[in-house]
Amino acid sequence: MHNYQLSIINRRTKQEQSKTCLSYALRGGGRPKANRRQTESHQACLNRRQDESHQACLNGRGAKEEGEANYQLRQRRHVLLVCLSCLLLSCQPDDETSFSPYAQKVYAYLPAPGQFINAGYTCHTMDEACRYAEERLTQGAYVSLGGFGGYIVVGFDHAVANDGGYNIAVTGNAFTNASEPGVVWVMHDANGNGQPDDIWYELRGSEHGRPETLHDYTVTYHRPSSPQQPVRWTDNRGQSGEVDYLGAYHSQDYYYPLWVEDDSYTLTGTRLKARNEALDDNGSSWVNGDFEWGYADNYSTIDRLSATDRDNHFRISDAVRPDGTDANLPSIHFVKIQTATNAKSGWLGENSTEVLAVKDYNMMRN
Repeated sequence: MHNYQLSIINRRTKQEQSKTCLSYALRGGGRPKANRRQTESHQACLNRRQDESHQACLNGRGAKEEGEANYQLRQRRHVLLVCLSCLLLSCQPDDETSFSPYAQKVYAYLPAPGQFINAGYTCHTMDEACRYAEERLTQGAYVSLGGFGGYIVVGFDHAVANDGGYNIAVTGNAFTNASEPGVVWVMHDANGNGQPDDIWYELRGSEHGRPETLHDYTVTYHRPSSPQQPVRWTDNRGQSGEVDYLGAYHSQDYYYPLWVEDDSYTLTGTRLKARNEALDDNGSSWVNGDFEWGYADNYSTIDRLSATDRDNHFRISDAVRPDGTDANLPSIHFVKIQTATNAKSGWLGENSTEVLAVKDYNMMRN
């Protein structure tokens, strides 16, 4: 069991003990077993009351004068105050180290077809696919999102606060002229049910709002009729194409996700204009150009904070509504990362975003 899980269990145990103590006091019962701090506090208060009662007796105003009922009421009131103090102490927020800085829970993993899909693993349901992705992230290994629109949804065990600076870090494997950008979306758990079923907000990057950026782009992928075949796609712009089958490098029978039961499926998201190009006439050398800032798995000189940093960093304050206005989110609980280009680079294959980790950068920098 992880340390942060033990911390949460201990916190809940303290709260249950304090609530039990409060319940006994309200019923007029005795004091249950408490921890050392509660016992010492309680004993100190009792000693003080005994001293006061003794002095009152010397002054002729003891327990008999005020009545046995009043004396017992005062004693019960004292125990109640002690228990309330203990309850307030137990409810103080834990240190941030009680939580994990990593988004370890995968809620959905639906990649587009690609050369790394079904490669070395077999999943037949979404639950199995999510477990596969969780294991990969736990190991620090990449999870491929395939071609355009492929995505992963992860969640934190706490709210990540929006303080105006960088709040989220996403680890990729890009290097200069080898970027495969992914758009990052965030969600605040507005209904408080712990599930990513509220509204997604895109984090704007350097390409947001440009004429060549399509914010409602849709691609439908079609299952091949036989093994080791390319995957055909059509989009909502009247275009079509294929995700190439690269048997020399990745020879699994299908690049189409095995856990998708239908013979076709559709993915929608924000499409960036691809920056890939061949450097020679025979296509033996390719570059996947970098973007300025605001995308996962992208070699940015702005949001990668050092030359050796593999993380792209993101601000919750960059979250926008579909009309481009600021979302003004106080915090977020869930992150979705989605491949943002529909392109392929010869023998390198489709442009596909890879994710190795999603982190609460607020915790990493403190």
